[in-house]
Amino acid sequence: MLARIFSLSPSLLIAVALGGMVAISGCARLHVEEGQAAFDELRYQDAIHHFGKAVQRIPSPESYRMLASSHALINEPQEASAAYAILVTQPEATDADRISYAETLFKQKRYTEAERLLNAVSQRDPGNEVAAALRQSALLAQDGSRDTTAFELEPFATEGIRSAFAPFRYGNTLYFTGALEKQGARDPYTDLSYTDLYQIPVAGGMPTLVPGVNGPYHDGIATISPDGSNIFYTRSSSAPEKSGKLLLDDASVNNTTIFYARKGLEAWTNDIEIGLSDGSNMYAHPAYSPDGKSLYFSSDMAGGYGGMDLYRLDRNGDTWSFPPVNLGSAVNSAGDDVFPSMKGSDTLFFASDAQITLGGLDVLYSVRNENGSWGNPVHLDYPLNSQSDDFCISFDDGG
Repeated sequence: MLARIFSLSPSLLIAVALGGMVAISGCARLHVEEGQAAFDELRYQDAIHHFGKAVQRIPSPESYRMLASSHALINEPQEASAAYAILVTQPEATDADRISYAETLFKQKRYTEAERLLNAVSQRDPGNEVAAALRQSALLAQDGSRDTTAFELEPFATEGIRSAFAPFRYGNTLYFTGALEKQGARDPYTDLSYTDLYQIPVAGGMPTLVPGVNGPYHDGIATISPDGSNIFYTRSSSAPEKSGKLLLDDASVNNTTIFYARKGLEAWTNDIEIGLSDGSNMYAHPAYSPDGKSLYFSSDMAGGYGGMDLYRLDRNGDTWSFPPVNLGSAVNSAGDDVFPSMKGSDTLFFASDAQITLGGLDVLYSVRNENGSWGNPVHLDYPLNSQSDDFCISFDDGG
């Protein structure tokens, strides 16, 4: 066979080579198309397979960018950083790519490498707030003296629940958001069940579903009014034409709004949307103020400072006063500021990925000034914060 190929004329050899290149190009293009479709439908494992095949054939910057993003979105920072490391060497790489690369390095405690990347971004673009905040975080993360011994961490058992987060205590009951490994409708992002609201005694025990509030898709991140009469929670919306169908795209899975239900004899009843939803923005993570006069939440509604901002909705008698109030630039950043909770009447805890962080979302707090404005956020340090996502803190009566 080799002898036959070498006996071909130069023109035929060129044609054979070009034909091989066309075949490789077409195969790569098909993998890119399949990978993009999988990415749009949150099937990140499939996206990784196709973009991985694509870069083996044609190592384009966009394929490396999508490959790295897919790994990052399913919390595979080592694989993501390997793809970003190749991407940032190419002329087409952007500072946004370099910042994303730095974020994956944070999750591996590779703060020195991240600092070098962020230094370069800040020199080119001194006004880049995200790069500046992450650069400061990288410097602080290398200062071990900031670690605190004020807290000791212990896991809280939630038997049978694969993923458990966003705890909220009311009385002797702990409410939290959970997802299971089970057959049937599943979130394409996590490959687990859609989340539900659970409850468990503070002293421990078996988790049970909160009666009356869980729908077919995501429900979670709850808060109960101080008098115990209403529960507010986040629910993923579903367009009427998608009713009863599996949600398969980013907008349908993640377009959330805030519902509330009233306390009944055996279950929460009459669940209705609070009145924020506009069909295009996210409204999530409700948290009552201790006096019951305000509801804090997160949203990507227009007019904010970054991706998700923190807002306050005030109560006016038996109704809510619209529009909600943005908490301002002291609290909100160019990134995502989410999962608010109140401790007392003047201390707001929340999570951010673009202020001081050891990696991903970290918990901070801000104290309200006498004039009603919020002070500069304070980072809680290690071990309450880590190189992974840390968010949604809740306190018992003793603090």
